[in-house]
Amino acid sequence: MTTLQQAIQTIESINLDTIANGTYQVADDFYYNVFEYEPKPESEIEYEAHRKYIDIQAVAKGIDKLMVTDVKDLALSVDYNADKDVAFYKNSPNQSCTILRPGSIVVLYPKDAHKSVRVQGGIIKKIVGKLLVK
Repeated sequence: MTTLQQAIQTIESINLDTIANGTYQVADDFYYNVFEYEPKPESEIEYEAHRKYIDIQAVAKGIDKLMVTDVKDLALSVDYNADKDVAFYKNSPNQSCTILRPGSIVVLYPKDAHKSVRVQGGIIKKIVGKLLVK
């Protein structure tokens, strides 16, 4: 059984300069995805939240503006998809913001609805660990 500390240490140990995009299975209860994307403006993105997994997000390249709010304060817009472990929610004025730069790590629990929004132009490379909730 992977602990949260072990999952964070795994993410911290990744060589962010050389890791290729893809999915990396670490244990039965922990894996991570590496991907690149161009963030959209805040008004074009809905919040997402998960039930089965804790997200451990790290930025390898670019600047990520991560908006977070409690899922209980949001109105559902797309029903929960158990296969993808995600539900989507309408925007809310009740939110917090954090800026993630290369080397930053944030842990998001199932109650933490979140979305990444544009800070500046350019591609973001991100690692998102998925730790099964125990």
